[in-house]
Amino acid sequence: MNNIIDYKKIGDRIRKSRKEKKITQSQLCTDLNISLYHYSKIENAHVSASLETLVEIADYLGLTIEYLLSGTSKINPTYYDEELFRIMEKCNASQKKLIIEMAKLILKTNINDVHIKQS
Repeated sequence: MNNIIDYKKIGDRIRKSRKEKKITQSQLCTDLNISLYHYSKIENAHVSASLETLVEIADYLGLTIEYLLSGTSKINPTYYDEELFRIMEKCNASQKKLIIEMAKLILKTNINDVHIKQS
């Protein structure tokens, strides 16, 4: 019987999100009261984590459990606002100005059907 849940991909998603947020394994484990040994095995797909543990990790990393399990998620109503805010936080003043000018141009041209691959 084949497993429906791909724990390797789950571990990869957890690792990627944790590293993007610059959180160490040790910090996450301390905050969630999970042993570092067990957590490392979750990231490396050597154990099948309980649903409760996956929910705690997803919540801690700001992920939906749906995304963690499947790699996809229904976008919540504030997703684009939050994502744009995260991007703008990383930009310098000239980059922010360029983004604003591009947004104004997009609004003027009335582009409605843009399909962008989400990571």
